[in-house]
This record gives sequence, structure tokens and C-alpha cells, in this order.
Amino acid sequence: MSRIRIKAGKKIYEIIKDGGFNFDSVSTYFGPAVGPRWLIASGFDLTLLKGGFLGRSKPVQLVGSSAGAFRFAAWLQPEAIQSYNKLLNTYINVTYSREDTPATVLDKMIGVINEYLEDDALPFALANKKYRLVIITARVRGLVAFKNIGLQKLGLITCFVFNYFSRENIYKFADRVVFYNASKPPAFCLKSQFRGTYVQMNEINFKYAVLASGAIPLFASVCRQRK
Repeated sequence: MSRIRIKAGKKIYEIIKDGGFNFDSVSTYFGPAVGPRWLIASGFDLTLLKGGFLGRSKPVQLVGSSAGAFRFAAWLQPEAIQSYNKLLNTYINVTYSREDTPATVLDKMIGVINEYLEDDALPFALANKKYRLVIITARVRGLVAFKNIGLQKLGLITCFVFNYFSRENIYKFADRVVFYNASKPPAFCLKSQFRGTYVQMNEINFKYAVLASGAIPLFASVCRQRK
């Protein structure tokens, strides 16, 4: 327990310190792209789900990328806890080997998604009253978008070098694409400094959005081709 560190902004820290915090004040819950480390947060997720703490008075935005998108897609399902546990079990038990190719890795990712997200449940997920899903993806450009592994590697190296000199250079190599499940885009997409596009989710693109958020260049490079 001594290694656990909890951080909070000055304003919210004062609110918590004074005993004024209320779950009904939470408007957004973020799930970053952290790879397998999301398993650490699974207990926290399930506690929130089982207790029904979020979304009681107003819908809560669940903003996720990669592992965060995988987690939060389960929250919208009719049997959310059951769906989340299916994701946990499938994710933990999927195996990879040196013989895997981008195509086989992609097939395994698709298998994980199909295991815990049922097509028949997508209308319910999109109409969920408590949660609004926001999935952040990146659409690669230039050399990184090539199917050839060598060109992808060259593109990623170039991206790394350019990004070292300026964070703005990242937009030369990738576009941000935000998928949202609401009547209007999330507020951060409407700000002047936002650079990217946003797309409303539907039954057709729901699973593709989750898949795209978790795709990794070199390892799942045929994602665009399979679509």
C-alpha cells in the first residue's frame, strides 16, 4: 500500500479534504492506453460498476483509448459486469508467439472483441442512459500507413525524430479521430486547439472503433486493409 500514489488537482483536493466530494459531480471518467496495466484498474472498474456510483444523476462520459476503450465498451452492455469479466478472461488467456503475423494478431484482437461485445447488444449500448462512450483513435499517415513493415519502421523512426523537436510534428504522421456516442461531440473536440476529426458511433462502426483504438503499427498493420 505504501507504493500507491493518489494525485488530485488543487481544487478537487480541497473539495475532497473538506468532505464535499460526491460521485454525482463526476462528469468524465478517463481510461488511458496503458497496455496490460489496465488489469490493475479492473477491480476499481468493477467496484464502480457493481455499486452503480457513476451516472446516477446525469450521464457520464467514458473517454478511453486502446485498453481504456476496451474497458469502457463493456460498461455500456446490458450485462455490463458479465461483459467486463468476459473481457478480462479472454484478454488474459489470449496468447501470442513469434510465429504470429500482423494478420493473426489482428484476428486475435477481433476474437477478444467479439467474445465480450455481442452484436445484438449494440443498440442497447448506443442508447445507454448512464454512460456515453468516447473512443480516441489515430489514423496514420505517410510512411507509417504503408503495409510494408520496413517502410512502417522508417516512418516510425522519422516520427520519433520529428516529435523530439516539436510535439506539433506528430500531426505529420497521424490524425486524431474521435468516435463518440452522444447527440453531439465531446466538448474537447469543439475547442479551437483540437486537431482532428470526430465521428458519431453507430452499430456498424462501434466494434471497429474499439478495434482501431487498440491497433498497433507493425503488429496490427493490416487493420486498415481488413476494414
